[in-house]
Amino acid sequence: MKKMIQLWIILLIGVMGFSLAYSQGGKMRIAVVDFENKSGYSGQWQLGAGMSDMLATALFKTGKFDVIEREKLNLILKEKNMALQGVAAASDAGKLGAVLGVDYIITGTVSEFGMNKFNVGGAGGGFHGFGGVGVKTQNARVVVDIRIVDVGSGQIVAADQGEGKETAAGLTAGGGDWNSFGGISFGSEGFDSTLPGKATRKAIANLVEKISGALYKAKIIDVSGNEVTINIGMASGLKKNQVMTVFNAGKEIRDPDTGAVLGQKKEWVGEVKIVAVEDKYSTGVILKGAGVIQSGNLVEKK
Repeated sequence: MKKMIQLWIILLIGVMGFSLAYSQGGKMRIAVVDFENKSGYSGQWQLGAGMSDMLATALFKTGKFDVIEREKLNLILKEKNMALQGVAAASDAGKLGAVLGVDYIITGTVSEFGMNKFNVGGAGGGFHGFGGVGVKTQNARVVVDIRIVDVGSGQIVAADQGEGKETAAGLTAGGGDWNSFGGISFGSEGFDSTLPGKATRKAIANLVEKISGALYKAKIIDVSGNEVTINIGMASGLKKNQVMTVFNAGKEIRDPDTGAVLGQKKEWVGEVKIVAVEDKYSTGVILKGAGVIQSGNLVEKK
């Protein structure tokens, strides 16, 4: 009994330690669980784990998020007898997120991972493996669907899709067979040089942009005369002289079947021009909407 109590204390301290470590700097804390593979691909790569790892790495590199590493995820979940794979329901993701000490859990599905080939003579091929002699054009397409779950509420706050396409012509367009790449590891430098690798990277980059947009809403935090302060800066890619649209978020647009928030209607308020950019905030001057623009208004690039 004493050993059991000690084990739970160690586990609790470990979870708290992870939570504190990943909350430093005020960054949003997220975890990306293994994606499901529903693409029909059955080759050598573990698509679900591979793409979730790629997304986690890409999100961390933005500097906006603290991301729990896969090894640490597995360590905590092993102690809790919880599975990293197969997290589909928002309620399950919410419970998992609470254990991990994160703000959001990202779940996903690889819905497409394939290749379309066209022969020199114009005859088309199906969506399948490639590499045969006489191939003129090869088109790779990768699609990943993700859902972002708010751990606090257990609700889906955003659902979106990342898509990547890559096309190459000639006999050396991609090399190899879709299901056999001679030992190339998913996400490695060798993988990135292949057609499906390039398409995958594009899909991941597309997802990073959409996730950042969904979780980081730029807004005005102070208005002083004709000058405004915005809560994003260089870390979010904002640059001097950019013109930003100011708006109020209106009614949410929800999917009637899943309940996922697809977007929000926008009520135009005005425009501001960025005149100074710091690391985490910016200063702008009002171009349109003087006297109407106020603290709390949302902004986005025009």
